[in-house]
Amino acid sequence: MFFLLLTSGFFYELAGDSPVSIALNNTFDATRYNDKEVHNAKWISNNINDSKIYADPYGKYLLDEFPPNNKIDLFSEDTTDGFLYLREFNLKNETIFCFKKEKTLSKIDYISLKSDFYIYANKIYSNGGSDLLELIPKTILFLVT
Repeated sequence: MFFLLLTSGFFYELAGDSPVSIALNNTFDATRYNDKEVHNAKWISNNINDSKIYADPYGKYLLDEFPPNNKIDLFSEDTTDGFLYLREFNLKNETIFCFKKEKTLSKIDYISLKSDFYIYANKIYSNGGSDLLELIPKTILFLVT
């Protein structure tokens, strides 16, 4: 009985702490998807054909399950145009997980959705739990301003 209480997350709940188990921790970003994220991925598969689609690594895992998946890439700070798939985690935390290039290495970073790339993007699809944005190329931004 004690082992069950120890491994079930009961003591974490009692202490008000976050469990270290991925399955029990609802604040941990991982490959868990809700119905709205899956529905958006299906919508993208049926409606976006020849354009590049960017996502964070966990979003890419989901999008890779739906054809055509050859145009899906990881979002980075250098992403300039195409579409951006945002999951519920991205929307709630107002960040997107990406790889930031520094010299010859890449490091993990979070980019705020309040930054320029998000402000200058068109929302193409939203279902309350997942969004698809069309990113405006930076060269067009310089012509407009």
